[in-house]
Amino acid sequence: MKAKLKGIALLCVIVMALQIFAVPVWAESTSDAPEIVTQPTSYEGAIGSTAIITVEATGEGLRYQWYYSNDNGRTWSISKLEGNDTATVYVQVKAFRDGQQYKCVITDANGKTVDTEVVTVTVQRVALAIVKEPENYVGPVGTTATFHVEAVGEGLTYQWYFSNNNGRTWSVSTLEGNDTATVYVPVKTFRDGQQYQCVITDNRGKTVSTEIVALTIQDVALMIITEPEDYTGAVGTTATFSVEAVGSGLRYQWYYSSNDGKTWSLSTMDGATTSQVSVLYKAFRAGQQYKCVVKDSAGNTVESAVAILGGQKTQANVEITDARIKSVSNGTVVDGEGVKVDSTANPSDVYYPASVSADKLSATFGNVSMTLPGAWAEFSVTLTNNGTANANLSDCILEATGVNDVIVMSMPDLTGVVLTPGDSCMVTFVAQVPAEYSAPTLDAQGTISVHLIFT
Repeated sequence: MKAKLKGIALLCVIVMALQIFAVPVWAESTSDAPEIVTQPTSYEGAIGSTAIITVEATGEGLRYQWYYSNDNGRTWSISKLEGNDTATVYVQVKAFRDGQQYKCVITDANGKTVDTEVVTVTVQRVALAIVKEPENYVGPVGTTATFHVEAVGEGLTYQWYFSNNNGRTWSVSTLEGNDTATVYVPVKTFRDGQQYQCVITDNRGKTVSTEIVALTIQDVALMIITEPEDYTGAVGTTATFSVEAVGSGLRYQWYYSSNDGKTWSLSTMDGATTSQVSVLYKAFRAGQQYKCVVKDSAGNTVESAVAILGGQKTQANVEITDARIKSVSNGTVVDGEGVKVDSTANPSDVYYPASVSADKLSATFGNVSMTLPGAWAEFSVTLTNNGTANANLSDCILEATGVNDVIVMSMPDLTGVVLTPGDSCMVTFVAQVPAEYSAPTLDAQGTISVHLIFT
């Protein structure tokens, strides 16, 4: 019994001694390295896009550094791109970065590190393809055919070709835009039926050809749609006359006239063989007339209206302003407007007025009756130039109608007579019964009219 008690007491002392003499011992740290929760993922996208590569990790005081490799991970370099020292790096996708690899080294506050998985930036391949074919063109000569293609792919280059033999052989086009997506073809007669196609090549050397398209000339009836207009500017300025026409293969030639259109001469002024001619307005050209003759590819022609330099047509305008029976010998005036006396009030200045037409180009005299052989009547007509240019009466004749067969007319000769603007002249003519007339009865009468005719 005692022994047991002693044993128990001894055990207690030992325990107590252990408690009294216990010395604290510090344990070595066993914390883990940073832990990656979400690994970055590879990126595939088109050139010009941005690869966003990100990692998610846990740990204390984490620091990040992204690295890249251009040799499939054999060597690594520190990235300097945006976000290179954060959990997310931003990589601009460019052709030279195709296949570039990225990884991130994460370091915690205790200096422990962990590497992410390696990810890759891949340039997305766009298959070469035509998305919109060029279209045929139909139009008149003088227009421009536009052939256009739309395609997708990488690093595309274009080359247009043409054929003049229905596609049996092709030649490289040298026209504007021949090495772009759009070629511009001036429509000319020799290009009727010409064919075009484009060969497109991507940066891997793959090619695709467009459908073949054709240029067809449209037959358009030759027609002037805008006439030239008079020019009213001052002397010393430059007058321009222009014409607008439609048709195929149009050619232009301007003409001018200095004599009111009686004769025309080829213009040699600037633009004389185009749709617009330019004329330096000098004083001697005032009143000059201009017109354009337009010819199409078939040889058809059309003339424009006449346009005037100076804006006012200078031309003569001869009119009959007075007509009368001046005197009668061995005859009488049967009818008419009556006998009138000149303002001189001289009884011998008796005359019989005639009736002048509204257009002032003819006059009708009263009925004259002549009763004896040798009888005669004298008529007069006053001609006035109411125009703005000199009038050469050589271009005019007076013609009498309604004359009795017995009567002989002596009409005036106007050759060489020139009237300046506003001037007048009186011309006379005689109606006479021949003195040798021997018929038993004489009935020489009639109403005579004269007409001013321009030759």
